[in-house]
Amino acid sequence: MDSKISIVSKLNGIGDSMVSMWCVEGFKQAGLDVDFFVRPDHVGMCSFFHDKVYPKDNAPISAITLNLNSTGGQMAGLPPDKATRMDWWWKWAADQFTGDIPENASPQKPQLIKPLEKVPQFENAVVIAPECCFLNRKWSIGHYSRLVLLLKQAGYEVISFVAQEDSQVKAIKDIVYHYGFSLEYLVRAIYSCKLLIGNDSGPAHIAGTVGTPCIPIHAIMPPNLLWERYSNFYPVFATDSCAGCGFTPDLGYHPHSCSAMCSALEGISAEEVYKVAVNALEQIN
Repeated sequence: MDSKISIVSKLNGIGDSMVSMWCVEGFKQAGLDVDFFVRPDHVGMCSFFHDKVYPKDNAPISAITLNLNSTGGQMAGLPPDKATRMDWWWKWAADQFTGDIPENASPQKPQLIKPLEKVPQFENAVVIAPECCFLNRKWSIGHYSRLVLLLKQAGYEVISFVAQEDSQVKAIKDIVYHYGFSLEYLVRAIYSCKLLIGNDSGPAHIAGTVGTPCIPIHAIMPPNLLWERYSNFYPVFATDSCAGCGFTPDLGYHPHSCSAMCSALEGISAEEVYKVAVNALEQIN
C-alpha cells in the first residue's frame, strides 16, 4: 500500500496554508507519511504543527496540488452548502491519492508538535486584525475605529496586529498597534490574546487553528464554509440578500463593483460586532 503523500498548498495566503494544515493532519492521523509544501516564508509557521514542511518550489511532480478556489466543491463532488473548505480540499486530495485511506478519515485539527509560548503582554488584550489582501473582504477602518471606541469605553484593552508601520490602523484614535512580526511570532501572538476580531483573512484562520476565540466579520462566503470546524468562533455575517454570494454573479456578485468593496460587508455596523464581542468576552471570562 502506498503510504506516502505529498501535498502542495497552491495559493500563497496565510489562511490557505492554515486550512491546508487540516488536510495534512487528517492524512497524518490516517497513518500516511505526509510531506507538505508551502510558500517559503510559511514553512516556520506550519512547522508548529508538522515536521515535514518544505518550500513549494521543492515539491515533486507527483505532489497533489490542493484545489484552493471556490470551484473546489464542485470539482470534489461536494455540495458547496454542505461542507467546509477543509472538506472540499480533503476530498480533492483523497481522490487524487493512489493509495488506500481509511473510510472514516477526514480533515483534522492540526496538533502542536512543539510548544507555543504565550506572549505575556498580549494575554489580556482584545486584538483587531483589520488588514486583508482582498478589498472586498475588508471591513472598513471607520467601522473598526468605532468598534475600538466602544470596546475601550467598556473597559477592554484593545490593540491591533498589522503587517507594517505605515498602516491604515493609524487612523484609529489612540490605538496601540504592533507590526513587523515574523509569521512564527504572529502565531504565538494570536495564541496569546483573549479575543481576535478581524476579516475573512489569515489571522482568523490562525486563531481557529490554535484555538483562540475569534469574531470573523464577513459577507461573501457562507459561514459554514469558512468556520464550521473551528471552535470558539462567533461569526458576524451580513444579512443582505447578496450575502453568501461566493463570488457568483447569479447570486448577486458584480465583479466591476464588488471587487473593490462589498456593500453587504459595509452594512455590518460596529454596534452589531460590539454586542457579539461583549457576549463572547463574557463567555471567555
